[in-house]
Amino acid sequence: MGYQAASAICHLREQLGDRVDAEREEEMVSFARRFSVEHLRICCRHARAVADPEGFEKDSERDFERRWLEVSPLLDGMHSVDGILDPVTGAAFRAALDSLAVWRGPDDRRNHGQRMADALGELLQHHLDEGRLPRKNGVRPHITVNTTLEGLKGELGAAAAELPGGTPISRKTVLHLPARRGGRAAKRLGWGRAQA
Repeated sequence: MGYQAASAICHLREQLGDRVDAEREEEMVSFARRFSVEHLRICCRHARAVADPEGFEKDSERDFERRWLEVSPLLDGMHSVDGILDPVTGAAFRAALDSLAVWRGPDDRRNHGQRMADALGELLQHHLDEGRLPRKNGVRPHITVNTTLEGLKGELGAAAAELPGGTPISRKTVLHLPARRGGRAAKRLGWGRAQA
């Protein structure tokens, strides 16, 4: 039995105290030999829920209060995502991303992390396109890209397209935006305005 498995069992013993007899402890050690650490931790959480429902509820509430999410812009225009999600939100997040982060065959050269990042982008874009997110300052959430005709043509000396905040993006990225949005190009309504 490894250190992490022993730690999970000791933690359960600490939480339950006298409610764990030698027989139950031996059962957990047997689980540790047969299952992965992840499955053993799940077994320990189930054991805690059964033997100490009140303590389990308190721990669940405390764990829920630990949740946080931060999206931070990096100097190169990329963004860093970091956080801790509660079990239900984490499960929903994984279910949504896993459904979109599928390997698409031999031509798909993305690693798992890249597929997950692309899945998150696809999920977010889908929700933006649906138009059902709450409005902020009377406007539904959207991404505005500022560019010029010269920039779209790729002419030498043309300014790069910009995202909100002034982050420059490549011509190729701008041209791929309609495809990312399900193939719908924006209609020009006038300078500085567009409708999806």
